[in-house]
Order: sequence, then structure tokens, then C-alpha cells
Amino acid sequence: KTRRGGSHNLPMVMNAQASKELRRALKAGMPHMIHRECEEMVAELGKISGGAERIISTPIPLSYTRHTSRSLMIWLLTLPFALWETFHWATVPAVFALTYLTVGLDEIGIQIEEPFSVLPVKPLADVCERD
Repeated sequence: KTRRGGSHNLPMVMNAQASKELRRALKAGMPHMIHRECEEMVAELGKISGGAERIISTPIPLSYTRHTSRSLMIWLLTLPFALWETFHWATVPAVFALTYLTVGLDEIGIQIEEPFSVLPVKPLADVCERD
């Protein structure tokens, strides 16, 4: 449990705290129109954080990643045989370039599948919390 309200879901706790502060500000004289706009922003932030929670809690099966990588490797291993008749010795640099590009795209895809393990989210969150 956290010190901010007894929940482990910190974004939800922070949204509830923001709504509570907005209600307090409304009672203290905040204009209704500004209060409504701020509440809409807090609600939108809740939707966004809920989407991020769904992304982080939905794992990509490891077998899917392995299967796509292995299929790519098999394709790249057979590519020189398919290109030799047409390109002869130019096949070597062509296959090298295609391998570099496709393996790079595969690696980018793997990183996109798990954005929170690759992106520096923790330092960004620390800066936001500090500010």
C-alpha cells in the first residue's frame, strides 16, 4: 500500500487526489467552467494511464517473437540461392544490405513490443514526480 491513499495503482491514486483538490478549489471559489475543464483533463489523463496499464500488462508471447525472428533467418539464409542466378557476385553485397535492414527492423519490432522495458520511463517519471 502507498502513503497516498492505500492503493498500489499510483496513477489512479494521483487522479483521485487531483479530483479531490479540484473539488476543494471549487468550494474555495474556483469558477465552475474552469473546474469542469480541469476535471475533463483529469479524466482524460485517467484514460491515458489506463491505456498504458493495459499495454504494460498485456505480454507478447515469447514464441511469437522467436517464430518471427527464426522465419526471418530462414528467409535470409535462402535468399542468396534465389538471387545468385540474377546478380551473381553482386548477390553478396545485396544480401548483406538486405540482412542489415531486415534484422534491424526485426529488432525495432521486438523493442516496440515491450516499450516499457526499453524506454527510459523510470527517469522520466522521477523528473515528473520531482517537478
